[in-house]
Amino acid sequence: MAIMTGLAGVLALAGSSALGTPDAVEAAAADGLATYPSAGMAIVQIQAGEVVSTTHVGEAGPGRPAEAQTLFNVGSITKVVTAELAHRLVDAGRMDLDASIAERVEHPDLGSDPRYAHLTPRLILSHQTGLLNWEYNYEDRKLAFTFDPGEGYSYSGAAYELLAEYMATIEDDAFETLVQTHVFDPMGVEAYLGAAAAPDAREVTPMDADGNYGTYRIWEQPPSAADNLFITGDDLARLLIAALAPEMEAVGPRTTPVTDISATQACGLQPVTDCPVFNGVSLGWSLTVFEGARYAYHGGADWAENAIAFINLDTGDGYVAMVNGGRGLGAWITALSILEPDHELVRFYAAIPEVVDWMAQTRAEPQASSGTSQYR
Repeated sequence: MAIMTGLAGVLALAGSSALGTPDAVEAAAADGLATYPSAGMAIVQIQAGEVVSTTHVGEAGPGRPAEAQTLFNVGSITKVVTAELAHRLVDAGRMDLDASIAERVEHPDLGSDPRYAHLTPRLILSHQTGLLNWEYNYEDRKLAFTFDPGEGYSYSGAAYELLAEYMATIEDDAFETLVQTHVFDPMGVEAYLGAAAAPDAREVTPMDADGNYGTYRIWEQPPSAADNLFITGDDLARLLIAALAPEMEAVGPRTTPVTDISATQACGLQPVTDCPVFNGVSLGWSLTVFEGARYAYHGGADWAENAIAFINLDTGDGYVAMVNGGRGLGAWITALSILEPDHELVRFYAAIPEVVDWMAQTRAEPQASSGTSQYR
């Protein structure tokens, strides 16, 4: 879905978060699932860089409750794993962020374009490649530059796949093996790249926007550098914290603003003084900065999932919200808006005109209340 991919949305908190009680979090999640019908949701609360509570509501699949061991598909949040691998290879002196991808990776669509020689890991991580998201976004289904690399912003999952291939050739090992060795194992998290790798009994059964359970498509099965990471709520929170904790006190490559995307992500807040002073990306993360507060985040969405993971770089407070369902964007925005009604970044995100339109179109028809919810 173009809105979710383009926004790559995630958020963080300004000041300390108001920690919700388990009952309050469960009720907020239930309201989100009822208002934007979806199968299930996980919400993880983070304070001062520590996981303090995890709540699951609804189903992982038909007759299966969402629970601590449920593996949600978090879509494009996969990209932060790829970015983390890149940063760790750079830190180890194994990779140069400014080397040409073309030196190691041949590409049938791009190889004849001289601009391909200028494509680097740095430009891929900051979405300055000039490539559209995927091959299917082109009429002829062939990748091509829409502008010179480094001259603009263009969110691209296909570019991340090129980066994964580049890192695999450097290390002479499979991308998924490198992620396991250099990212998952050191962080102590359990996660799977692609639906085929995740244990069937634990992964969510995908639910589309019409409320129908389905199966993962063939392109969602293999490992990807840009999509279809399967992970529990607690492990995604641990990954978020482990990746960003070193840069909470000192700005580094994960938290240094690089590309401003304010022009493509309009602020709909009134008064406009509530809008962020910077909204863009670093090398691998989305960044939104208000006066006196920095937020790092990433989100993911597709036909059957929506997820968000964010942290306040000044306080270490944040949330992870994962929804199994094609209307998941509205579900988690509703839940977090109930828990944090004055949360400036949730308010900013929910007021983006495209998000407002999408939520209005996908909201469930009002029903007479029975006093209880099937999701509680």
